[in-house]
Amino acid sequence: MNKELVLILDFGGSLNQLIARRVRELSVYCEMVPCHITLAEIKSKNPQAIIFSGGPGGKAGDRPVCDPGVFTLGIPILADGYGMELIAGHFDPAVKKGEVQNGWGKITVTGEDLLFTGLAGEIEVNISGAAPLKDVPRGFQALALNGEKQIAAIGHLSQKIYGVQFSPEARGSAAGQQVLENFLFKIASLQGDWDLDSFIEEMVTDIKNQVGDQKILCALSGGVDSSVAATLVHRAVGEQLVSVFVDTGLMRKGEPEEVVRVFRDQLKMNLVFVEAKERFLSKLAGVNDPEQKRKVIGTEFIRIFEEEAQRMGDIKFLVQ
Repeated sequence: MNKELVLILDFGGSLNQLIARRVRELSVYCEMVPCHITLAEIKSKNPQAIIFSGGPGGKAGDRPVCDPGVFTLGIPILADGYGMELIAGHFDPAVKKGEVQNGWGKITVTGEDLLFTGLAGEIEVNISGAAPLKDVPRGFQALALNGEKQIAAIGHLSQKIYGVQFSPEARGSAAGQQVLENFLFKIASLQGDWDLDSFIEEMVTDIKNQVGDQKILCALSGGVDSSVAATLVHRAVGEQLVSVFVDTGLMRKGEPEEVVRVFRDQLKMNLVFVEAKERFLSKLAGVNDPEQKRKVIGTEFIRIFEEEAQRMGDIKFLVQ
């Protein structure tokens, strides 16, 4: 798909999925990837913009980093929270940061730049476990200050690299939403031509072309991820998809029956129902440690799935 793409580098923040949603709500397609993605992988995806999302507030030694080559690609970057500290440290290791802050607060826009178009003076933002900067990194400008006159937003105008202390994706943050829009449309010059219906149709076509007339196997748990994946693939290839649902005896009352009703009866999927209550319960007998229980359940589920796959014969594709 030759579409606009924003790549979101996940540094472990709590609002990562929310910023992805905000970007898509602005009709821009985005993908979230781990922050340790290689430079070659980034280049292969050919993004038009990159967002650094959140990050932990732990000790310096515990903090994740990305490939520093990302700053040499000439791609606009917006980093929020921890990402601003990361940018500052990369460009100017001598820069000092202030105390970590949380909650709603007010900052004052001081610099004239596209990032704060439509915003002037004092604005209210949400800060989620991030620290302001005490110094301006080399090559950057201070674009906003907090109440203690510490730096809450920076920009390298020629390289289009920006950092903000606050979370632009936070609910109820009109100023944050404006900053996100400004970055995507005024700085990265995106058109916002993506919509979910077109994306679904493109995915259906891609799946058909890749699979051909081969069978596909899906482990259907009834959760959101596997349900969406199975529904999308079924739309593309119909009966070629075989979905395996395992009744572990650990779901809520009536949930296994509901899965069958929705996917087999309503959506007319080729659903294989595996009754395995006694098998799981016997394996869990006497196991008290929660982590060990999780491992037992996962291992047993894999074994059953492998058994069902062997019964079905030649399966070329697996839905993940």
